[in-house]
Amino acid sequence: GFQPGQVQFYQVGYNAQSGDLVSSKVLTFAGEEAAALYNGTEIIAAGATGTFRQPGYTPPEFGEMCNREYQEAGGDVYTANDPVTNSAYGATAGACSFVRIIARAIDAAGPNPTREDLASAVENLGALDGGGEILGSFEPGKYSAPNALNRMTWIYPCPEDMIPFDGICIVPEGGAFPFPE
Repeated sequence: GFQPGQVQFYQVGYNAQSGDLVSSKVLTFAGEEAAALYNGTEIIAAGATGTFRQPGYTPPEFGEMCNREYQEAGGDVYTANDPVTNSAYGATAGACSFVRIIARAIDAAGPNPTREDLASAVENLGALDGGGEILGSFEPGKYSAPNALNRMTWIYPCPEDMIPFDGICIVPEGGAFPFPE
């Protein structure tokens, strides 16, 4: 019985809910009424979904490097600015980032590392390249890499000039902001 605007939804990045592909499933599986209820949902997450929709967008160098390496190894061509392949582009950059973190930790842990050696190595990696727009780091007592969050809005129906993803789009609202203390 809820009408659009009566309930404010909030989403996070858990299970990729802050991404276009997963969020589009509200419309796909629940229909237009559910999508209308979600319209205006505020998303707070470390991801930067929808930045490619902003004028003058330039993909991060690390994401470009990861996708170039993937393509040169025979992988599919994904482009950050293409709404059809943007999610796959981001997933490729994210997987590349994870592999790089693991490789750096193994290298820092030394020969024949224990679990404790690996955990300590990750905790002391410091600044790292990430697959997306948000920079990250690990340090003692900081167990999550992102150093900031983004505020985004879930829009349905998405205006055509915003390059919709199956009828919905997520749009950034301002720049990244630090984690609240």
